[in-house]
Amino acid sequence: MTVRLEAGAGTVHWGYLDATLAPATTIDSGDTVTISTVSGPPEVLPPPPAAIPQALYDIHNAKTRRMLPGHMCTGPVAVRGARPGQVLQVEPTAIVAFDDSVSCAAETETAPGEGLPLATMTGPGRVVIQSMAAGRMRRGALEPEPNRVPELSLA
Repeated sequence: MTVRLEAGAGTVHWGYLDATLAPATTIDSGDTVTISTVSGPPEVLPPPPAAIPQALYDIHNAKTRRMLPGHMCTGPVAVRGARPGQVLQVEPTAIVAFDDSVSCAAETETAPGEGLPLATMTGPGRVVIQSMAAGRMRRGALEPEPNRVPELSLA
């Protein structure tokens, strides 16, 4: 199944993503997750006629906890039934950080459509994943890649 998690005042945490937060969505093992992201405080938004998502205005207007400076993080995402020692496979260039309790090993299998090896992350712990792979950033692509998960907890 494919699940889409939209950025909004109830799903975005500005400057933090805390393990004590209730999941914004819960998925089953093997599901594909597409997470919508937004970015930018009011003072850096481009003037009209630039198209700014309504969700970003809603986040700016929400009276929520903010840790500034900091990035807007959509989530968290829980994996139903995840247990210590289970694994998460991601494209290595998407990995930002992971807890000391998580081990990371490169695989020879390739990521779909990328021809890159996958990294196997074994928990328990948290893995933070960026929404745009480094190769796309180097090429100057501005659109976030689909099916990237900002953070998953390996319970």
